[in-house]
Amino acid sequence: MEALFYILKVMICSGVLLGYYYLSLKDKTFHHYNRFYLLFSILISLLLPLIRLEDFTIEVNQNIYMLIDTVQNFSPSENTNTHENLYYTVAFSVLGIISVYFLGKFIYGTFKIHELKTKFERENIEGINFYRTDLTDAPFSYFKNLFWKNSITLNSEIGKQILKHEMVHIEQKHTFDKIILEIITSVFWFNPFYHLIKREINLIHEYLADKKAVKQSDTRAFAQMLLASHFSGTELPATSPFLSSNLKKRLTMLQKSQTKFGYARRILALPVVFTVAFAYMVNAKNKEIAKTNLEIEK
Repeated sequence: MEALFYILKVMICSGVLLGYYYLSLKDKTFHHYNRFYLLFSILISLLLPLIRLEDFTIEVNQNIYMLIDTVQNFSPSENTNTHENLYYTVAFSVLGIISVYFLGKFIYGTFKIHELKTKFERENIEGINFYRTDLTDAPFSYFKNLFWKNSITLNSEIGKQILKHEMVHIEQKHTFDKIILEIITSVFWFNPFYHLIKREINLIHEYLADKKAVKQSDTRAFAQMLLASHFSGTELPATSPFLSSNLKKRLTMLQKSQTKFGYARRILALPVVFTVAFAYMVNAKNKEIAKTNLEIEK
C-alpha cells in the first residue's frame, strides 16, 4: 500500500510541476532554464513524496502503541490482508516486468549504437569521433560521437550549419539528459507526465542547437534547409538526430523574439514547488495524526 501511495504522489507532483511549465514556460525563449526546470521537476517529484515529518508528528505514550500491536495481533482480518498482499504483489510484478522490458529495449538500442561505431570508419575532428555513414537516420550525435550522412557535403553551407547544430548537442551534453529520461520513462512507464517531460526536453534540445547553429547565419536559409530535409521517422534511443518530427515548432521558435518578463516567469516557479512541498507535508502530518487517533479509538 505504501508503494502505491508513493506512485500516486509522484504522479500528482510531476503533473503539478509540468502543469506550471505548460501554463507559463512552454515555448518561451529561455531554453536553458526550461531544460533544467523539467529535469529538476523529475527529481523533485521522485524525492518529495519520500519526505516524512517525524519531528512534527504528535507523541503518543509507548504503552498505547504496545496495546495497539497486541489488539492487532488478535484481529480477525488476517485472511483479508493476505488477499490484499497477493493482489499488490501481482500488480507490482506486472509493473516490474513491463519496466524490465522497456529497460531491455533501451539497453539493446545502446548496444546497437556501439555496434555502429565498429561498422564505420572513425575520424577525429576537434576531439569528436566522426563517422561517415549511409544511415537514413543520420546525422545524429551520441555523447562525443557524431554519425554523418555521406550524401551531405561537410564543407557546404548546409553541412556547416548541421555540424554546428550537432556540436551543440555534444558540447551541452544532451545525451546525459536523454539517458536519464529513457531510464525514468522505462521504470515509470505508467506515468504519462514523465513521457510529456521527455518530449518537451527533446524539443528544447533542438531549440538550443538551432539557436546556436543560426547565430551569425541566415535564419531564413536555415529554415528553408529544414523544410527541404526529410525525417526518416525512426530514431535510436538517447541520440540527438538533426532531423525530427518537430520541424514546424522549430521553425516557429527560430522566428520568435526574446520572451518578455522571462525573469518573473522563472521566479514564479519557486512558489509552485514550495506549495507542492507544503501540501505534501501538511498531508503527511494530518495522516499521521488521523492514523494515531483511529488506532487509539480502537
